[in-house]
Amino acid sequence: MNMIKLADSTIMINTPSGETTPFEPEQIQAGIVHSFDAAGIHESWLAEDITMAVEFALSQNFSENKLFSSSEINSTIIKILEVNGFPDAAEHYRKYHAFTEITLSPDPAALSTLLERQLALHDDTLKKTVGKVCEAARRLGINYAPPSLFVEMARYFKNTTAPLPEKDMLAGKTAAPLRMNNSSLGKNRYLVPAAEINAQLSPATKQFIETGIVSVKGISAISNSLLLELRLAKLASYLNFKPVITEMMMLTRFNETATILNECFDCASKLMAKAQPTLELHASLSVPDMSTFAIKYLGAEWPEAKKDCRYFLTCLINSLNFNIFSVRMS
Repeated sequence: MNMIKLADSTIMINTPSGETTPFEPEQIQAGIVHSFDAAGIHESWLAEDITMAVEFALSQNFSENKLFSSSEINSTIIKILEVNGFPDAAEHYRKYHAFTEITLSPDPAALSTLLERQLALHDDTLKKTVGKVCEAARRLGINYAPPSLFVEMARYFKNTTAPLPEKDMLAGKTAAPLRMNNSSLGKNRYLVPAAEINAQLSPATKQFIETGIVSVKGISAISNSLLLELRLAKLASYLNFKPVITEMMMLTRFNETATILNECFDCASKLMAKAQPTLELHASLSVPDMSTFAIKYLGAEWPEAKKDCRYFLTCLINSLNFNIFSVRMS
């Protein structure tokens, strides 16, 4: 097969042995499942959504080379578990995975490197933001802190004219309790469920969705992502294609599929704006029958063809009017 290549934005991991490997969500998810089980939490979807939130957080790194150490990956997982109200699972994950508590001093050179990488700040904006963060840290007596604290301070200062803090601003105040996400109760996986989104779709799109080719799962309450599903083997069958087909036969029909997905995202965005106006909607795409499609319709071997099949989806993704930060295939 002569596949079209995706832009190289793959998240890579530098393992403790020095080996560089692609980020594998399935491996991360397995570790999170184990930690949830140890904490007595058995909702299977939680690990999937936490993994997706981790993948999105990593994808938002603005450096050209998305290379992370295993410790950085694990630190991100622990932070997301804690923020979403799963401290027991976070502690279990911390115990059984390589994790180094990284701290930085508020040094201008170090912070410039950090903020340029994490927030894509440059030139005067970078210089002014670093200056504000350094001065705020000095006034608050912060000599060392996790990089994430300085990044959040920079997010605040780069877009605000608020005065720098003083030490006495913290006098007599206690830390706010950790935000507990309703999803930790195992009841509210979605900020906006699929039924609400589907109800807003056009009759033609609803009819297409009824075929099972495209499915809208809802907007995840943990990752703030619209979960979309596409079944390529069903699409090929719907188009009455007979194996073995060429990739061009499918590519010519991707525009129709992209139109359907675009409408789903547009409707979801409007509902999200009403339900959670301060949150930005993201999207992920799952192709659960990719192996079946590759073997049956492309005459390929699986999982050997997995990389080529990911490239195959490029034309569809490039036809969308929104960004897909995660593509899962099985």
